[in-house]
Parts: sequence; structure tokens; C-alpha cells
Amino acid sequence: MLGVSAVSLYIKMMSKIEAIDTDLTVRDSKTGRIITVHGVGALKGQLKLKKNVDLTKPIASQAAKTTPARKSLVSTKH
Repeated sequence: MLGVSAVSLYIKMMSKIEAIDTDLTVRDSKTGRIITVHGVGALKGQLKLKKNVDLTKPIASQAAKTTPARKSLVSTKH
């Protein structure tokens, strides 16, 4: 089970990706029917991945392994 910090890091990484409206309504020239085509232009932009991300493995578990060290909230200096 992933910790809260790993899940929040995963959500933060995913929030950087912008959603693209990928639906397009076209008319079929043979039948005359109106069809909605999903996914048009979805691969239009570039996807930037870190070199250590393996797309064949779950991304959330990889994010959990690479979480940065948390800074202490309590100051040790007096």
C-alpha cells in the first residue's frame, strides 16, 4: 500500500499534464451518419518523462521509491 506522501507526489506529477479535448464530430461520407471520434489529437503534444521512469511498471510505485527527503518542521537551531 502506498503512503500518503507517495500518492500526493503521484497526483502532483499527473497534474502537470494538460488535458486536451480529443473529441471530434465528423460525418461518415458513405452512410451520412454523424460520428464522434474520440482521441483525435491526443498524441499531438510531447510527453516529458524522467529517465528513471519505466512505463512497463506501475508509475505510482516508482514515485513512492523516489520521494524526496522531507525537511524537518522543527528547527534545530536556537
